[in-house]
Order: sequence, then structure tokens, then C-alpha cells
Amino acid sequence: MQKNCNTTVYKEELRQRILSVSMALFKKKGIKQVRMDDIATVLGISKRTLYELYGNKEDLLYEGVKEDQKHFFEKLANFADHANNEMEVIVYFVKLKLQDFSIVNPLFFSELHKYKRIVELMKVDHDRQQCRSENFIRLALEHGFLRKDINFALVSRFGEVCMDYVLREQVYKEYSMTEIFRTHIKLFMGACCTEKGIRYIDDFFNKNMSMTNSNQ
Repeated sequence: MQKNCNTTVYKEELRQRILSVSMALFKKKGIKQVRMDDIATVLGISKRTLYELYGNKEDLLYEGVKEDQKHFFEKLANFADHANNEMEVIVYFVKLKLQDFSIVNPLFFSELHKYKRIVELMKVDHDRQQCRSENFIRLALEHGFLRKDINFALVSRFGEVCMDYVLREQVYKEYSMTEIFRTHIKLFMGACCTEKGIRYIDDFFNKNMSMTNSNQ
């Protein structure tokens, strides 16, 4: 019984280590450039062991993205529970995204959208978060951070179209992802926020110019 328990614990720890290492490789090199052989070599395990736990690269990528999404939204939710207001949460969200964009190869984001199952996973997560966003926006409106004459459902759609264009047309080859996202956020938030809300965004970027200008 003890042996079976130890084996289960070992396999779960190995699963998590495989996810961590493989996602780091995908984000650094792009998905296409990373083979299962590469992952096994870095981990120091046999390909057989790797394939016993994850049948193929797409399965591994799917689980890795799923885990990443889970950790990201948990981190955001935990911060929101103790934030003073909605703008602090928005600024924290921007900070997390900029950190990601500063270290992740743009190819990762571009290639990710070629996997239908993963796109569907991300859509489900997006739709789930959208329900929470509606209440969040309502509070931000009540507290005077957002303009009341804006259709935020449309703004969300515009944002999706904008980022899809960036990936499809590979705009990241001309501008860094941090610059693209920084401009995207300042453009949309500048249009949607009241002066009270804009002060939070401007203050954040003024204090974090070294981070937002990285990789340019």
C-alpha cells in the first residue's frame, strides 16, 4: 500500500515537473521548435516515461496551458480579494501580462492558436471570466473609474480582434509584444476610463517604464 502511494506521489510530481519544463521550453523557443525528445532530454527521463504520462505534444501543451490559465486567474482573484478598488486589479492584470510578454517568444502565442482544442479551452476560460467581468465593470462604473457612455461588451470584442490581428499578421516582428500590449492597453483604457481611472493607468506606466520598454 505504501509503495503504491509513493508511486502515485512520484508520478504526480513528475507530471508537474514535465509541465513546468515543457511550458518553459515552449515559451522560450516556440511550440513548433520543441520536440518531445528535447523535453525528455532536459528532464533527464526516457521518451517512454514521457509518453506514458502524456501521449503526444498537443496533450502536453493542452495540460500546460490549462495549468497556466488556472494559476493566472487564481493569482488575479487572490489579489482582487484584497485590492482597494477595481483600478488596482486592472493595473495588476496589466503588470502580469507585461511580465509574460517580456519573457515569452511571440511564436508561442502565434502557434498556440493553431490548436483548435486549446483555443476552445481558452474560449471557455474567457467566457467564464466574462461573467465575473460584468460585475467588476459595474463596480468600476459605480466608483467613477469607467465612463458610463461606453459599451464594454463591444470594447472586449474590439480587443480580441486587435490581438488576433497582431498574431495573424505577425506584427510582433516589427514591434515587441510589450510595446504592442502597452499601446493596446493605453489606447483602450484611455478611451474607456474617466480622468480618475486614467490617473491609475498613467501612474503605473510612469513608474514601470523600464519594464514596459523591455525587448524593444
